[in-house]
Amino acid sequence: MSFRYKGRRYRLRPLPIFLLFLIIMGICIWLVKGLVGLIRGDDPTGASSADSSAPSSQPVKPTGGDPSSSDSSGVSSDPYGDLPEGKLSDWNLILLNHEEDNKIDAELDFEKVKFDTQYVDSRAGEAYQAMADAAKKEGITLYLRSGYRSISEQQTNYNANVQREINRGNTKEEAIRLTNLYYTVPGHSEHHSGLAFDIITPEYHHDVYSLDERFADTDAYRWLVEHCTEYGFILRYPKDKTALTQINFEPWHYRYVGKEHAQYMKEHSLVLEEYIALLKQAGRE
Repeated sequence: MSFRYKGRRYRLRPLPIFLLFLIIMGICIWLVKGLVGLIRGDDPTGASSADSSAPSSQPVKPTGGDPSSSDSSGVSSDPYGDLPEGKLSDWNLILLNHEEDNKIDAELDFEKVKFDTQYVDSRAGEAYQAMADAAKKEGITLYLRSGYRSISEQQTNYNANVQREINRGNTKEEAIRLTNLYYTVPGHSEHHSGLAFDIITPEYHHDVYSLDERFADTDAYRWLVEHCTEYGFILRYPKDKTALTQINFEPWHYRYVGKEHAQYMKEHSLVLEEYIALLKQAGRE
C-alpha cells in the first residue's frame, strides 16, 4: 500500500498499519466506556462501591454519654454493653495508682476487720471471708499476707526497698526505678484503701515467704483467677497489662470492686484503669 505526498510516493509497511489500527480501536473503546459511565452516574475517579470511603454497613459505636441510652438506631452508646450501676465516687471504685491525681493525702475513714495478721475494710472483708470459705471446701486455704497499710507504713516499706537496692550496688536513681516496679509511692498505694488483698497460702508463706511470681504456679492462684470475680475481686496487676498499671505482674494481689464490676471487667479483660476511664466516658461522676 502506498500514497503520494507533495509529489513523493510513500509506502506503508503492514506492521505499522496494524499498530495504528489497534491504537484507533483502543481510543474508540475508551470513549464508549466513558460515555456509558456518564450515563450510569459512576464515580469518574473509578472508586468502586466497596471503597473505604463508602459508608460502612456496620454501626459506628459512639463515645461518651449515658451507656444505658441508645441512639435512634437502637445502638448502645457503651462500646462494651451495659455498664453495671455505679459511680466514680463509690467507696469500692477508688483508684489509687502512679498517676498524680490518683492519691490520698490523709488516711481514709472506714471500719476495719482482721484476717490472719492483717486488717482490711470490713465491707470487703465479708466478701473475702465468703471466698476463703469457698476455697476451703475445695481443699485450698487462703492466707492474707498483706492488707491495709497506712501512708506512713507504706513510706517505711518503700524506703526500705530503695535501700535494699542501693545495698545491692544500684545507684539511688536505679534503686527507685526498681522499687517502683513493685512498690507504689506512699499516698498512691491501693493498700491505703483497705480494698487491696495480698493473698497466698500458709504453705507458700512458710516455704517461699517472699511475694513473687512463683505463686502463679500454685493451685491457689489458679483457683483465685477462676473464682475471685464471683466474690467481687479482680486480679489487680495481670501480666498483659503492665503498660497500663505500671506495676509488674503480681499473682498474689487482688482488689475488691464488687461482684458486678469484677465480672464485667473479667468479661471484657479490663484492668481498673480501663474500667474507670469507661465510667468517666459514660459520665458516671
